[in-house]
Amino acid sequence: VTGVSQTKTDIDDKSYRQLVDAIMKEEIERHMITGAIKDKGPLTIGEISQLTSIQPGKIVQHIIALRKNGILTEVGEKDRQYLYQLV
Repeated sequence: VTGVSQTKTDIDDKSYRQLVDAIMKEEIERHMITGAIKDKGPLTIGEISQLTSIQPGKIVQHIIALRKNGILTEVGEKDRQYLYQLV
């Protein structure tokens, strides 16, 4: 049949809910990060972690995505760490 995908896309309910929960958690964490920067101005990863209780390694992953999407940028350094602000 022309124009119809032959790829199977069935996913069980448990897997679907886990995927949605993971995506929602990431979006909430990114909102917490951008909210902290909006409230306080440019922040380091350490400062963001203190304000949000998100682990620094996870913040790095979010910052990579947020920078890639043009939401955050580096604006200098503080205590030998990069400072991030909203674009």
